Amino acid sequence: MNRGVSDKNVSRLNYFIPLCVAVATLTTSTGTLARDVTLGGGIGVGYEFSDRQYDEDASSEQEQLDGTQPITDNTDERYNRVRFSPLVTLTSTAARDEIVLRYSPSFRYDLENSDNNVDHDFLATYNRFITESWQVKLSEKYLLTDYVYSRQTDETEDTAAVPADLVTETELSDADNRRKYWVNDVSLRSDYVYWADSLFAVGYSNRILENIDNGSNSNYEDYVRHEVFSEVIHRFSSIWQGSVSGSYIRGLFDEEAVEQNAANPELTDFEKDLNEYRAAMAIRANLIDRQSQMLLYSFYGDDYDAKQRNNSTIHDMTLGWQWDISKESMFSLGAGPSYAKIEGSEGEWGYNGYMAGWLAFERGIINLSANRGYERRNFTGTNDNGLREFWETRLTINYQLLQYLSAGLYSSYRDEDEEVTLVVTPVAPDSEITAAADFDTETETFNRKRFSTGASLGYTFWQWYTATISYDFIHQDSEKIDDSFDEHRIFVTLSYETDFFSW
Repeated sequence: MNRGVSDKNVSRLNYFIPLCVAVATLTTSTGTLARDVTLGGGIGVGYEFSDRQYDEDASSEQEQLDGTQPITDNTDERYNRVRFSPLVTLTSTAARDEIVLRYSPSFRYDLENSDNNVDHDFLATYNRFITESWQVKLSEKYLLTDYVYSRQTDETEDTAAVPADLVTETELSDADNRRKYWVNDVSLRSDYVYWADSLFAVGYSNRILENIDNGSNSNYEDYVRHEVFSEVIHRFSSIWQGSVSGSYIRGLFDEEAVEQNAANPELTDFEKDLNEYRAAMAIRANLIDRQSQMLLYSFYGDDYDAKQRNNSTIHDMTLGWQWDISKESMFSLGAGPSYAKIEGSEGEWGYNGYMAGWLAFERGIINLSANRGYERRNFTGTNDNGLREFWETRLTINYQLLQYLSAGLYSSYRDEDEEVTLVVTPVAPDSEITAAADFDTETETFNRKRFSTGASLGYTFWQWYTATISYDFIHQDSEKIDDSFDEHRIFVTLSYETDFFSW
């Protein structure tokens, strides 16, 4: 039985969408509700090119020792597509609430193999102020596509000035070629402002990921992710502020992916269902004008259902400083000790750190950030979930060349060492494996380096039209077999979006 993804989970999307439509219909059909309603939409046409070439020389040099090194079935990929994307939007606002519905199907045709398909992108949000101090936010996003939106290409959220420990990472991986998948995200959050700069928040989020038409040797996996979280931010005085946050995450993975390796039983892919625990405590102070200081402690822990998998914990202590130099510039810096431990092995002491800064000038802005630390990412959509020691840096530049012509440039680099489990065997090989059994685990650490860079141009004309062209380049160098590649991406789009009716 597949507890992770089922037809019931697929139909769950149908509960919220009709609800949003019904609420929007009721609130827009009654004039006495004093609502402002806007119906809009548009259309987009585009061309996209993607070419990924794996490094065969690197793969041939990486010998498999006793057949235990994890491998995938990666092959070169090339996409050459045209895309047609209509858009429909509906916004309904009142004094205390707002409803937003946005839907864009995308019809694409591949010029390489004459294949065609349809992607779907749906977003529904409902925000309501129950009182002036109490706000509730409900949202759902559904996406069906074969393209992974990563930190290199999606700039919807700015986390440059946030320590890595405070960023909940659920980014999907595209390391093992493209695959068609759908992902459904639902979140409910309640914020209550009870004092100046003081907040109590509680919420729940759920993500369902299901991959479609995966190959037999695919590294991708399906899951359902539940999270309950809470946060308290309290302003003690004009100088001191504190915060406490915590979350509990339950991950249920597709049991069909748990298969016995007949040739090497010790390599069995054991069940991956788990519990995650996250917590953070911080004290912030403004002891100097236009400067703030922070002392942060954060904790991460995971607990796998399968006793054959090793649990892990990560402790971070970070001392941070931020200087608001002016309205046009900011700089922040932080560092501290880290302690990471995997069950069955000795703990490892290290350090964490972050740096961020931005500078705004007459026609643009420059952002620079760097992070260093330990992490374990269980929800990337692959089974690469070992403890990682990493550091990464990113530079972005946005510049307004002319009144309607803008340009963007980014470059990022990430270096990580990931510990991968190779062999799991019971201490007494002839004994029956039980929940109380002891296991010996053989692990190996792989290094992966990833460099990404890209540029884009955007031109707005005739008020509602936008033309964009972008280029991205990714170079990945990995010690794992079939994990080193170069990829080129080109996107050209012409879009039109406007409001049709308002009442």
